[in-house]
Amino acid sequence: MPPEQVRGSVEAESKQHLAAEREQAVERLNAGMRTSHYDHLMQLLRGWRAAPPLTDAAGKKNTAAVKYVEKAKRAADKRCLYRLEARTCPGSTTCLPRASTTLPAESGARPAPIPA
Repeated sequence: MPPEQVRGSVEAESKQHLAAEREQAVERLNAGMRTSHYDHLMQLLRGWRAAPPLTDAAGKKNTAAVKYVEKAKRAADKRCLYRLEARTCPGSTTCLPRASTTLPAESGARPAPIPA
């Protein structure tokens, strides 16, 4: 039943019962956390935070990811060669677009109107 419908002795009895269950659960939890097994687990976890236990697989390259990155790099380099002058990207994988030498007035561009 919803809490707003439980009143009187039923409410008091259920609160008392739940408080007793909670107290027992907290006592069991505290007792479990005071064991040598729990201390050992916590020490192990703290050690893993400082030096994670990696397997041999962690040192291997993920071939799918490496292929994806290499393909993306080749595509970026190709775009760089086609779209930019060779002097702006000498051996670089990151390219910046060439600055325009024409002024906005010369190119015929007009500023956007300011809304009223």
